[in-house]
Amino acid sequence: MEVNLIILVPAAIGVLIIASYLGWFFNSKIGQNNVVRAEEKSKQLIEDAEKEAKAIKREKLLEVKDEWLQKKQEFDNEVNTKKQKILGHEKKLESREESLEKRYELVSQKEKENKKLEGNLLAVKEQHERKSNELERLVVEQNVRLEKIAGLTTEEAKKMLMENVINIAKNDASQQIKDIRDKAKV
Repeated sequence: MEVNLIILVPAAIGVLIIASYLGWFFNSKIGQNNVVRAEEKSKQLIEDAEKEAKAIKREKLLEVKDEWLQKKQEFDNEVNTKKQKILGHEKKLESREESLEKRYELVSQKEKENKKLEGNLLAVKEQHERKSNELERLVVEQNVRLEKIAGLTTEEAKKMLMENVINIAKNDASQQIKDIRDKAKV
């Protein structure tokens, strides 16, 4: 039995070494398989994450583009509204400018007419002054002739004329008083 033991112990140790080596070998293969599977799984996770990131990126880009298009459309609408307002203001200004030009032309025309009338008025005034001076000269001449013909001075003629006017006024007044008394009697 000892012989068996001597053979069995080294054989058991050999089997144990071979079993350990086989265990280690299978464990290493299983570990490598696990590593390969883990690497494949990580690659798959990375690929899935990249696909998801690309999808999210595309989605976000679309959202940004939509938002940008919406903002652009709002801006374009705002610009168009402001353009319409500006065009309206320009039309009003053009209309006012035309109106002012017409008024200016009318004022200029009236100013020319006024200057012409002013020139005519000055000419008439000068002519009137000349005639007035001529008339005064003629009246003075006539008075001098009348004084020579009548033999009276201007003051004497005025006094006579005043007395005649007063007498006529007295006669007219007494006639009116008489008429009023006659009417009152009736």
